[in-house]
Amino acid sequence: MINKKRLVLIGILLSLLAVFYYFFPFNLEHIGYTNKIYAHRVNSKEKLEASLLYFKGVELDLVYDSKKNVLDVNHPPAKSIQLYFEDYLTVLKDKKPRLWLDIKNLNTENSLLVLKKLKADLNKLNYDYTNVLVESTIPEALPIFSREGFNTSYYLPPNIYSKPQTEKDSIIQLIQSKLNKDNKLAVSTNYKDYNFLKDNFPETTKYIWALTPRINLDQLKVRSILKDSTVSILIVRYRSLIGNR
Repeated sequence: MINKKRLVLIGILLSLLAVFYYFFPFNLEHIGYTNKIYAHRVNSKEKLEASLLYFKGVELDLVYDSKKNVLDVNHPPAKSIQLYFEDYLTVLKDKKPRLWLDIKNLNTENSLLVLKKLKADLNKLNYDYTNVLVESTIPEALPIFSREGFNTSYYLPPNIYSKPQTEKDSIIQLIQSKLNKDNKLAVSTNYKDYNFLKDNFPETTKYIWALTPRINLDQLKVRSILKDSTVSILIVRYRSLIGNR
């Protein structure tokens, strides 16, 4: 009977450890740098509330709907749940985490409308614009945001590291031309392209994502990225008990 009780107790403890291991947001390589690690794709109020227990900032996706003049918290092709940014922010109350906004359809034609709506939503909470990063694949749409005090970042083409050198050279010229036009512009990309950025744009501010599993072969690389003072934020996968979308 005693052995059975011990086995049951051990089983319960192992189950609790497994749950903790699965849902605890930080990996070993993150230790010492958790202040610059934020949660990836926090696209629900429930996940936002859970994320704030661990992280000082979150990344979320927005789509501007010009007909309704709203910023929809959603990552296409996922179906919208009609959660708008102004409602999303009500979870924060007196908290003011840093926000990384990946605005999926931001362009030069709608940038002014997006800026006005973004400011209107943030002003309701007296949000400091310097705590907000606006990211876009179209850097020409970003200068009006940086002039208002927002941080801005050019979402780079993916998988540069795997391209032939001739194509890399063209991409270097492209990125440099964008940076020359806007000296407040940062760059954002997957951690696999970090070495490319370190070699070619060592002084440029960087925003990186590393959506690696708990145990992975790139732990030392992620650790070196976190040590780089030009890397402002690293976003990581976060599993919330509710609200994952």
